[in-house]
Amino acid sequence: MNTAPRRAPIPASHPPPRHVLPQPTQLCVDPQAFLAVERLAAYEMANALLDMELDLQRTLDLRAEERQVFLAVVVATTQRFARTAAPGSDHVDRSPLPRSLAGHISRRRLAETLGLPFETVRRHVSRLMERGLIVETQRGRLSTPGGTLARLGQHDLPLDFARRFTGVVRALQRMGVI
Repeated sequence: MNTAPRRAPIPASHPPPRHVLPQPTQLCVDPQAFLAVERLAAYEMANALLDMELDLQRTLDLRAEERQVFLAVVVATTQRFARTAAPGSDHVDRSPLPRSLAGHISRRRLAETLGLPFETVRRHVSRLMERGLIVETQRGRLSTPGGTLARLGQHDLPLDFARRFTGVVRALQRMGVI
């Protein structure tokens, strides 16, 4: 039984605050329907992922492995915060995440996670640090310097990525998978 206190309903005469989101519809994948159109569904997903990766690569001028290292550091930087944050919370917009809320990752963990040799990760980290895309906050603790989302937002990448994900969901819906 859920013992969490209930929120008072928002009066109908006032529009809901901008940060209050409607309850989403539960989306589910129908495994049988997916298997029936697996090639088409896989194409839609892979095409969107490839487009997004290439856009990120062009925008930041990164090679494939560098992009992987960069994205792993981006995820590590925001992961701890993102697991507990909710829409309407502080710091969920484009503003830089305060250092006290940011996570980090080590070179060794990057190598393990990405399946790359440690020396390769070390080289990519050095290049990314030289370009100001990642920083070492303490000995061995890598994170983004703050402002990464705003930097990507100048090129509309986060919004474009959201649109592409939405396009994939719509394609899967048309195919009867969702």
